[in-house]
Amino acid sequence: METAAVCALISFALPVFVTIADSLGGVVDVSPSRIAGIVVSVLIFHAAYWRRQRWAAIPDLPRNTLLHHLFLFLSRLSFIFAAAFFSLVAFRHLPALQNPLDLSALVARGALLLAALFSMFCYSLEFDRLARAMDEPSPPGG
Repeated sequence: METAAVCALISFALPVFVTIADSLGGVVDVSPSRIAGIVVSVLIFHAAYWRRQRWAAIPDLPRNTLLHHLFLFLSRLSFIFAAAFFSLVAFRHLPALQNPLDLSALVARGALLLAALFSMFCYSLEFDRLARAMDEPSPPGG
């Protein structure tokens, strides 16, 4: 469920990222349906993530160095897109917003950006947990 929500989040956010990257620093218009898709993706992700945190432990996995490294790689890679998107918005476009027309909309979009970034951080932690589960030696007889 978490992976499906993150895939949906990326599918909604990637076109926004490309539009911002191609723009010359002005205000980028994002459709309400795209914003709604991002909001729903973030909410679904967090519902699944926090439910798993509370009710489903990472299972004991057999030691596998290759998969351990692969999951660590995926952990770092999963956060690259979010960090790049955040950096692009924060450093390229926020200074261009000298007179935002609607401060409440700007604050709401900033909060949504941070929520999406936090979602990707939490997702990367899941890969870290899986990697740790594969790096720790299995208990004797297991």
